[in-house]
Amino acid sequence: MKETRTPTDIRCPICGEGTLVVHVEENLVEYRGVSRAIPCQYKVCTACGSEQADAEDMRVNKQAMLAFRKEVDASPTDGG
Repeated sequence: MKETRTPTDIRCPICGEGTLVVHVEENLVEYRGVSRAIPCQYKVCTACGSEQADAEDMRVNKQAMLAFRKEVDASPTDGG
C-alpha cells in the first residue's frame, strides 16, 4: 500500500515532545460489493510514535469515502 508522509509544525498533544507527521496510506474498503483502496489520513508523533486522527484527518477521510460511495452509486448495474 502506498504511503506518503508530510511533516507538520503541530506539537504532539499526547507526549508534548515530538511533532506530528501526516501519513496517508491506502485502505481497502468495500461498498455494495465494490472493493477499492482509498486514501486514509492520520498523524504520527516523531517522539512517542502515537497514531492519531484529528478533525481535519477525519474530514479528509470522510470525503474520500463519500466520493467512493457516490461513484459506486452512479455506476450502472447489471439489472439482475
